[in-house]
Amino acid sequence: MMRKFVLLFIFAFALVACGNSDEDLPVTQGNQEMDLQAENEHLKAELEAAQYTSSEMDMGPITGPLNAAFRVIDAMNKKDYEALATLSVPKVEWDEQGETYTLQDDDSKRNVSLLSPIEFGNLEYRGFEPVSENEVQVFLAKVDDGNVAVYMDFVKTGDQWLYKGHLTN
Repeated sequence: MMRKFVLLFIFAFALVACGNSDEDLPVTQGNQEMDLQAENEHLKAELEAAQYTSSEMDMGPITGPLNAAFRVIDAMNKKDYEALATLSVPKVEWDEQGETYTLQDDDSKRNVSLLSPIEFGNLEYRGFEPVSENEVQVFLAKVDDGNVAVYMDFVKTGDQWLYKGHLTN
């Protein structure tokens, strides 16, 4: 009788042990599924980042101001004051007869001459400096007759970068 009781006890213990491991199994599968989903998201992010070369990723913040600089230089080359007015902040006043501009509230930018015509083949990008969250200074160089440094200031208004003046050496 004792033997039957021990066998019955062992059988019940084995049955309970097997029953508990079955209940833990879906939790383990759920954890594995969550781990796989997290790994999948991580791999998607890596793949997306790998689609861009490092130089393209470095150019991201400067693309808007650099394109604006090209448009401003083109408008100055053509002496298109209408385009310059739309490409610049409202505080820039253009003087067509004097071929200058003045930035209100900035004594360093009064009666500044327009850039002399620059062919884009003689223009080099040298860098940029974020001045604040919405302001950038773009560094360019005119390289045909020696190097002339051109520092162009831009302010982001909405989704557009607007010209705020330039300085040259």
